[in-house]
Amino acid sequence: MAIREINLVPFETLARRRLGRHLTLWAVCAAVAFLGVFATHLYQGRKLMALKHPAADIAGMDRELGSRVEQIKKLQADYDRLRAQQSALENVTAGLPYSRVLFRLARAMNEFTWLSSLDMDREKERQGGILLRLSGFSLRHEELGDFLTGLSRDPLFRQVSLRHVKEARVAQSEAHTAQERGDGVQFEIECQVTSPG
Repeated sequence: MAIREINLVPFETLARRRLGRHLTLWAVCAAVAFLGVFATHLYQGRKLMALKHPAADIAGMDRELGSRVEQIKKLQADYDRLRAQQSALENVTAGLPYSRVLFRLARAMNEFTWLSSLDMDREKERQGGILLRLSGFSLRHEELGDFLTGLSRDPLFRQVSLRHVKEARVAQSEAHTAQERGDGVQFEIECQVTSPG
């Protein structure tokens, strides 16, 4: 005789279990489908926002570009102003450097002649040179003559002329030693300073 399986679990319970399993399976499938649809919708939404974002922000970009253009215009105006100042400064200093004039002047001087004033008139520079006016004192006429000779021999100085000379009392602070104090010579000299070639 064959033994049959006898199911002692009631049919309604088995049907409920099968229905629960089917419902769980379909709930999981529905949840997966819902998550898939939600993920696709989120992805497309972000993609659409990325496409809409530049279009919506064109006004903001326009404002930012406008402010940058204004900054560039300000910088360009500052640059042009500085170039104009540099050009004006180059026009003023384009001639002979003062240090060279002073060095050559010091070479032409002697220990018994000194200057009380030095004036350079650069207005005549475009006409071929700078007008140099020298005023000072010398202890003797011979020393003043040596100074004039030194200036005349230097190729930097042209048209050296003694404009004014007179006997003068040399102050104690201006003389070198006690024996040299006394009468001296006050002078004014004019010459042209040219740029050496």
